[in-house]
Formats: sequence, structure tokens, C-alpha cells
Amino acid sequence: LMIVVASVLFFLLLFSFCLPLLADPGLIRLANAVIDSSSPKIAGTETIESSPTAEGQYQFIVQPERNFSATDMQEIAALGLKKIGLIPPNAYIFLASKDQIKTLEEIFPLIYCGEYKPEYKIVSLGFQNRITSTDASEKVLLGLATIESYDAVAEFLKERNIAEFKLLHNDPPVVEVKIPLSLVSDLSKLSGVLSVEPKPKKKLMN
Repeated sequence: LMIVVASVLFFLLLFSFCLPLLADPGLIRLANAVIDSSSPKIAGTETIESSPTAEGQYQFIVQPERNFSATDMQEIAALGLKKIGLIPPNAYIFLASKDQIKTLEEIFPLIYCGEYKPEYKIVSLGFQNRITSTDASEKVLLGLATIESYDAVAEFLKERNIAEFKLLHNDPPVVEVKIPLSLVSDLSKLSGVLSVEPKPKKKLMN
């Protein structure tokens, strides 16, 4: 019995030690990257890698000192920013112009604010490695920032002679398209695209 109790206490102690590391407020954990937010970044001072939406907005990661309340979100929406994603436990993805994101920084105390970069949108490292090693074509799913982004994405595809694509869902908006994997990097630079992932293959029933 003493051995069991000692083992339980040991694992509780180990868990209490590891928990702060798992929930480190200085880290923003994405599907394929970890951002160190312990050194605050000021939006607008960095080079934006993405192309803007028709409204002149880009995607930004925002980590506030405290989670935004419902009232905060109403005020943020009134500034013209659009919340398009959450990064647990306490970061957000917004569509905003450079001026709008600077205004947000002036109003709310933030830990981190920086571009949601194109490479962050490619949802797995395996897929990221594949798009740089082959020019094969593959069906992919494009998560859009908003349904209004569809026209810009459709125009991008048509300009590259890709005519077969379809909108699978309106909310959240998702487009299915078969493209050469070499185009994924360019697609991810569109601020209307929130995520790019390979279409899951259907599993055969035994």
C-alpha cells in the first residue's frame, strides 16, 4: 500500500511540475509551429508576407493579457476587425488592416500581436514537407477566413486554369479543389485563406 501511495504522490508531483510547461503563457502553440510570445511583437513593424483582402485586411494573431470579454469583442468588431479563429488557450486570429490592429494595441493590453503567416495555415508538418518535395496534384480543403473570401480564391484558381472546385460548407466556409501541390504556398499567402490541408482519404470498410 505504501508503494502505491508513494507512486501516486510521485505522479501528482510530476504532473504539477509539467502542467506549467504545457500551458506556458509565453508560447502560442499552432498545428505546425510554436511561437514564443515572451518578447512582445508590435504589429505593423514587421514585413507582411500575405496579400491583403479586397478590404485591405490581413490575418493577425493576437494574445491579450486577459481573454476578451463579450463587451470587448463588440468594441473590437466596431473597430472593423473580424475574429476568424481561436488558438487555445488564450490567442485569437483576426482579419484587420494595419491601422485597425494598431488601434487594437492602443486600447487593449496585449502580450503578442503578429501576422498569422502563410506557413502557419498549412495544418501539418507532413503536408508541409510534401508540398516542397513534389509537384503532384492532390485534392485539398481550403478553410476560408470568411464566406466573402470565396470570390478572391475562385479568381486565384481560375487565373491558373483550375476550373474544378466547389464550396463544401458555408459556415465555416470550406472549398475543395484539386491542385498541383506547388500552388499551396501561393494559396496560403491569400489573406482570405485560413487553412490548407489534404482532403482525408476515405477508409475502406472491412
